[in-house]
Amino acid sequence: LGTTLLWRRYQVASWRLTDAGGIPFLTKDKQMAKKQYIMQTGMGADLHGADDTTAARRAVKDAIQNNNMLFLKHIGLKSLDQLLVEVIIASPKPEGVDTEAVAKDLPVGTVSVQTQSGGMLVDSDGSGDRVLVAIAAVTVSVQE
Repeated sequence: LGTTLLWRRYQVASWRLTDAGGIPFLTKDKQMAKKQYIMQTGMGADLHGADDTTAARRAVKDAIQNNNMLFLKHIGLKSLDQLLVEVIIASPKPEGVDTEAVAKDLPVGTVSVQTQSGGMLVDSDGSGDRVLVAIAAVTVSVQE
């Protein structure tokens, strides 16, 4: 796979692909200074059909659904565009994850989605209808 999708939530035209091993957030070829504030994990499953994207999106929702970032107004945040949201999805078939669809589930900030091998694929009853489990790690940082 080897790519990370950079996607600006409100300016879809500004996305670009970069090397997954490289710097996750680039602007004018310079790394942005950032300070990490939140790291949440979640799990998602597709119970019928073994779809990696469905499980990944559910994992991200699980990771972010109970967060309230009220502290942001106390740290001098001027714009939600200063939020840098990094997502790592571990799935049995990482190439099967639609990173753009996952990024659209995050409501604010500049979003980076990476995939890697992991998660679980289980044939629970021997019928061939497999359950696919994906894991998400979501980190929120603020561009300084």
